Amino acid sequence: MNIAIDVDGVFTDYEWYLDYYAKSNSINKTELDLQKRYNWTKKKELKFHIKHFVWYIINMPIRENASAVMRELKKQGHKIYIITARAYANNFLFGRIIRNILKKWLYKNNVCYDDIYFVNTHNAAKEKFRLAKELDIDCFIEDDPENIQLLKDVCNVLCMQAGYNSHMPDFEFVSDFGDLYSKINKINRTNSISDYNRIPFDEEEYEKYKSNHKIIMKTLGKIVSCFLKLEIENQNNIPESDGSIFVFNHRRSSDIPIAYLVLKNRFARLLTKKEYELSPLRFLQKPLGTIYVNRYSKISGKTSRLVMIQTILNKGNLIVFPEGTRNKTNELLLPFRYGAVRVAQITNAPIIPVVIEKVKSKKYKVRIGEKIIINQSDDIKESNDKLHNIMKEMLIDLKK
Repeated sequence: MNIAIDVDGVFTDYEWYLDYYAKSNSINKTELDLQKRYNWTKKKELKFHIKHFVWYIINMPIRENASAVMRELKKQGHKIYIITARAYANNFLFGRIIRNILKKWLYKNNVCYDDIYFVNTHNAAKEKFRLAKELDIDCFIEDDPENIQLLKDVCNVLCMQAGYNSHMPDFEFVSDFGDLYSKINKINRTNSISDYNRIPFDEEEYEKYKSNHKIIMKTLGKIVSCFLKLEIENQNNIPESDGSIFVFNHRRSSDIPIAYLVLKNRFARLLTKKEYELSPLRFLQKPLGTIYVNRYSKISGKTSRLVMIQTILNKGNLIVFPEGTRNKTNELLLPFRYGAVRVAQITNAPIIPVVIEKVKSKKYKVRIGEKIIINQSDDIKESNDKLHNIMKEMLIDLKK
């Protein structure tokens, strides 16, 4: 099969990038045009691009599983063509630099493909339509509504789901690259282990995360432990084998390094809010395999759940703060989100509840609870409430 794939909005979460840096109080999420999306003038849109465009084309994170899925599709014998309307790429003076930056970005992120085509941003839909015909494209992965409307007449189109294309109910949507792979290979997903095992997983990148974890814990971990004094109870409740979900309460920023110190040399991937993916902290978090989730997006939640499940299936551990944000209230715990219990139910991985209580300025008491198993037949809400109550009782007891 001949597969064409766009870059911005497909390989990258372009919508998230726009909203993160626009910092606008007025967002029309059904619009892709920046002037309509944020009620901006043309001058303000230009200022935005001048300020952020170069950073975006060099540093924008690639979507989870993208490179692994591309490699697997190539192994299956599909032809992969990247067709993009990358801004300024057709400019005579600046274009060569833009094109080379994109090629280096694809190389850095281990994206394999057969050929790449740059089309004019002002005539993208017609040029992509022409190339789709010339290359005999069978399936085009695209996100722009205008492009999709034209492409649908010449090939099958898979639409990478976003707010600005949500008004197009007649098209086949994909939420991430795992979903894309399932649609191309006609995998009828049922949330079973066998389904998740069929979706490509980047083992090479995963091994890098584990290697980075060892290095960071030997160096930075020792430095941090000099400033944070931990009194840990029930360390023997940590399972000997990997593949566990460690669930912590969350009241202060120091909880994250504490979680890593509690697990010592045990490799674990942290689930945290997506804002950190574009923050200065990404230089430390990304090498550790941090999983990012947009707390206000069901699409992002689905993607992060896939990565969490694949991590467990590949004998990794997870660090989850189910409150979703720091607890700044007088309550012992905020309500729990369902991510940890859902993953535990699908994978049969044990949940290990851990509570942290600050004793003095640099001293913390940590209690590790007994493992909790969520069975396939268990009610997910009841299981989540049970976990919440157990950790609440642990905190009350720890405070005595």
